Amino acid sequence: MLLSGLLDEPGSDAGGGAGSPASGLGEALFAFAILTPLLFVVQLGSLAPALSFAFTLLYGWARRGEAAAALARRWPLLLIPAYALLSILWSDYPAVTAKHAGELCLTVMGGLLLSASRSPAGVLSGAWAAFGLFMTVSFALGGTIHMGSMVSAEAAGTAFAGLNGVKNLFGMTAALAVLTSIFMLTRSAVRGAWAVFLAAAALIVVELYLVYVARSAGALIGLVLAVCAFTVMGAMTPLSRAGRIVAASLMTVVLTGAAVLGYAFANTLTQTALDIFHKDPTLTGRSYLWYRAGDFIAERPLLGRGFEAFWVHGNIDAEGMWQYGQMTARSGFNFHNTLIELLIHFGWIGAALTVAVFLAAFVGLIRRCVLQPGAVSAFYVGFVVFQLVRMPFESLMPSSVDFATVLMFAALGYGFHRLAQPVTIVRVETLPAAPVRAAPRRARPGWAAGRPSSIT
Repeated sequence: MLLSGLLDEPGSDAGGGAGSPASGLGEALFAFAILTPLLFVVQLGSLAPALSFAFTLLYGWARRGEAAAALARRWPLLLIPAYALLSILWSDYPAVTAKHAGELCLTVMGGLLLSASRSPAGVLSGAWAAFGLFMTVSFALGGTIHMGSMVSAEAAGTAFAGLNGVKNLFGMTAALAVLTSIFMLTRSAVRGAWAVFLAAAALIVVELYLVYVARSAGALIGLVLAVCAFTVMGAMTPLSRAGRIVAASLMTVVLTGAAVLGYAFANTLTQTALDIFHKDPTLTGRSYLWYRAGDFIAERPLLGRGFEAFWVHGNIDAEGMWQYGQMTARSGFNFHNTLIELLIHFGWIGAALTVAVFLAAFVGLIRRCVLQPGAVSAFYVGFVVFQLVRMPFESLMPSSVDFATVLMFAALGYGFHRLAQPVTIVRVETLPAAPVRAAPRRARPGWAAGRPSSIT
């Protein structure tokens, strides 16, 4: 079978027969089933979350003996959907918030269950298959869209938007597909699974092309830095623990500095990508969105408007933003900044909670990568880096019915995964055998010195 050489990397408590959730094949199938409907959400409509959540619940039932313990071990990450549920109490649209918060709970549960998989490589193999299928269909059937500019007509053009008609979303999806293919390419080369290697190599060519034609500067920059992080973390395997700590610390410092400077020098850092994709200096009108967002945050600073309670039909503020952006469908719009989106929906309290939980979980993920380095943990670090570097220009707050949210919680939850215990070999020292001595012969009655005695 194509993936047979790649599905035997166990987690902390591997076991189970073929096809069971504990086996690599079973984990790959569940990951594929959970993620694929979310990738095809535009085509499947309301059937997409129904299918994904059904497989999530089925996966939880199949692992019912350990699911509760796995979720309890990752309790800090559950604070985010809990806060989303709590925001029903002050939401501008309680029914909308209740619907999306409930869906977020199931989305998060899917990611956390996958993070606790007994075969982490199996999960990523299933994710690779899901992204590969979506990219292949998009390449064959996808189309382009007009990319307008808020500055001049010269900056306008077309971009490939795949099946979903949103170029930034498609560019991000294509970049993640590249990252999953790099994981499979690396792992298959190490394990000698050459059929998988050739399939991953072919997909990478197509996926890189799709990243370029999507004309998403954020996706391209994020992909480059994610591949760098994946390479650094993956290369730490032969190092000593002290060497791995130094390498991870340096990477963390560099990423933190890049995140801080990214907000202050956004135009400088992205100018090359903007020139490549012929985009205007305001990043297609983001500056106006950020300006208006300041007013919206000031109106509800502490608790926000409630989870998913801003982009609602009938909300006069959202209607004005849709009209400004010429979004006739009145959907598919956001503030293109994660912190701003969090502040509007969650307020300063919820935003601080979310950022604190994410940073603590990311530190735990890096710690796991240092203590037990491997391709899986390196991939998850690369994925989180991909998300982090795009946060100043894209809205990446946790959202319901979203494959990126599933992968984010799978990555962060993997830092809570129990470390595999090394096998201890007990050496039994054996004493030299004592020389065997023959037992003394007992004389038989009536015999002496082997001769019959005289009878008197």
